[in-house]
Formats: sequence, C-alpha cells, structure tokens
Amino acid sequence: MSNSPLPIAKKISRIYQIVALIILVLYGFIFKLTILATENQNSMHLLSITAPYHFQRYEHGEQGIIKIDPLLTIYDEYAKLPHQVKRRLAPERMGLESFHFEDDSELAVFSQIINSPHGEKTVWAVLNIDATEWSDTSFILIEIALLLIGVVVFLIAGVAIQKIAKRLAQPFSDCANLLRKSSNEDFSPVSIDGEVSQELANMITAINTYRSRIKHAIKREKSFTRYISHEIRTPMTVIKGSVSLLQRSETANQKQLSRITNAVADMEQLTNVLLLLARKQDSIEKPIQLTHALLSKITSQHTHLLEANNCQVNTRITEPVELFVEPLLFESLLNNLLINAINCSESSDIVIELTPRHLNIIDCGIGLNEKPRGYEGFGIGLTLVQDICQRYNWRFELIENKDTAGCTATVYFD
Repeated sequence: MSNSPLPIAKKISRIYQIVALIILVLYGFIFKLTILATENQNSMHLLSITAPYHFQRYEHGEQGIIKIDPLLTIYDEYAKLPHQVKRRLAPERMGLESFHFEDDSELAVFSQIINSPHGEKTVWAVLNIDATEWSDTSFILIEIALLLIGVVVFLIAGVAIQKIAKRLAQPFSDCANLLRKSSNEDFSPVSIDGEVSQELANMITAINTYRSRIKHAIKREKSFTRYISHEIRTPMTVIKGSVSLLQRSETANQKQLSRITNAVADMEQLTNVLLLLARKQDSIEKPIQLTHALLSKITSQHTHLLEANNCQVNTRITEPVELFVEPLLFESLLNNLLINAINCSESSDIVIELTPRHLNIIDCGIGLNEKPRGYEGFGIGLTLVQDICQRYNWRFELIENKDTAGCTATVYFD
C-alpha cells in the first residue's frame, strides 16, 4: 500500500528545512573562505604600501638585513632571504607574492629595483602573514558562535514558515472538506470565505466549471431517459394495438400491418441514431447534398401529423448546401425539430429555411411559454437535437418570434 500524501504545509516546511540547512552550511564555508582571503589581501596590500617606504633606507646607503618590526624584514641580497622563500621565488621575479609553506606558515614577499649609492639593485620585503591571522581556536569559537546563531535563526524561521504554510494550506483544506461534505445531488458552486490566492481561485473556478458540467450532464441524462421512454413506448403501443386488432380480425388488415411496419421502422431508426451518437467519431463523415427532394422526403414522413394539426410545410433553400454529417443524424435532427414545431402549431404554416450557414424551423404556434402537445416539454423533445449539435460542434438556439406568434429553432453549422 502506498503511503498517504503529506499535507502541503508539511511539504513546504520540509523543503524549507532542507534548503535552510544547505544555506547554513554554505554560509559557514563561505564565511571561513572570506576571512582567510580578507586576511591575506589586507596583509599584502599593507606590504605593498609600507615596503617602498622602508626601501628608502637602502637608497640612503644602508646595507644588509634590516628588521623593521617583529613582522616585517627587508633584504638587499637574494642570498640572505629565508631558505623557504628562495625555493619558491626566482631572483628576477618582481612585485608582490604570497607563499603558503608545508609547516602551515605563510609569508608575503614584495620585491623592487631601487637606486642605491652602490648602484641599481633588487631589494625584498618579507612580511609574516601567519602571525597576524586568526588562530585555529579563534576560528573554532567564531564558527561555533555562527552555528548557534544560525540554529536559533533556523528555528525561529522554521516556526514562522510552518505557521505561514498552514495558513496558505488552510483554504485548500477548507475546499476539500466542503467538497467531501457535500451530498451526491449537490452541484452548487463552491466558494471559500476570506482571501484566497490566485492559484486557489483558478482551482475553484475549474471545480465549479466541472460541477456545472456534471449537473448539466445529469439533467440531460434524466431528460434523455424520459424522452427515450416516451419515444419507445409510443411505437410499442402502436404495435400492441395493431396486433390486438389483427388477432380479432379474420382477414389480414393492411392498415394495421402498415402501422406495425412504420412503428418498427421508427424504433429501428431511433436505435440506429442512439448507436451513432454513442459511437466515437473516429473518421470524418462524407458530405451529403441537402436538396428540396431530401427535405420533402423527410417531411413526407409526417403527413398524418400535419393533416391532424391542419399545418403545411414550406421549404426554402437559397443555394446548394453540402454538409459533412451522417445522413441518419441529420434526418433525426430535422425530424425532431419538425415534430416539435408541428406539436406547437395548429392551422398554420411551418417554414424550413436552409442555408450553408444555418437551418431554421419557423412556426406560428403557441411559443415557448406553453407546453406543446405530445411531449413532456421542449427540453425532452429536443434532447437528441442538442446531442447531434454537440457531436458536430454546431450551435442550437430556440427563441420566440418577435413580429409573429410561435418560435424559431435555429441550428448554426459554423
């Protein structure tokens, strides 16, 4: 079993501890190097300033080794230099040099050519750097002091970071608890009291978007279930009634057989439409030509319903229309829109207007505020239309007519 994930506050604290320890170690190491480098640079800079001044004694005629102070000695002959210096320094080498020897001693040497009463000569100044540097004991004491100060600062900062981390993580915990306590039927937007970070605000927005999509999907699923139940129950009722009549009839009844055939065809078409919608769209459909003949063929399927409502269908196609769509799905879309318009109309015309950009179904019926006959509501009858539009990224719109009665259903293809 995998370990439970750590809270974000503990993760932040752990990262801080690791980074702070690394910084503390690096700081101590850099501090020690800085002290050593500073000591050497100060001593050598001091030697470069004082040595020329003391070399004036040779320019005035003095000779031999001259001990200026316990740290500084000047020489006018290479042979008189300390043995360890001569091993490292060539006679012709001029300028400032620093040497660290095997016995852990350190000397700085400054050499220069001067004009003495005896002629031009090279002179040297040797400074004992080791005598002015901190001792090992001093270094240890300083490092211990720095370590203690660093530990104190580390602990104080650690407590502060932990509190800050808990405060930063609290809104995330509140959001998680709110989602955990919400019921399975509650998809209302999530909100967190108080000030939230941009990252948390983005996360809450994304969560609410998904909750809205889930709520909409569940609503559509319930609506779709009612719609399918209605659509399948109707042809089954027709079949059962026709079979009952045939059983009581001694001779074959062509009308009842025709009704059974049509009902079976309706169920078969609905099943095929559902299978097409459920199937993943792996390939692009071939284009179909939408013509007057095709629209007339589809509308002719509803002749009895049109006659019962005393309605007529007028078709308008401004120019040839070609769509990349499964023919059965387009037929189902138009059928559902047309049935919806017929059920909402009585003794009026229904207009089918088709252009390359959109499809309009215009009726002069009861409008959107009344319940259409034969359906449980507009949302039930138009569920398949919405699913087909979603499959092809079309946009569906149903609005009231402004100048006349009824409404207009529009499918935008682009």
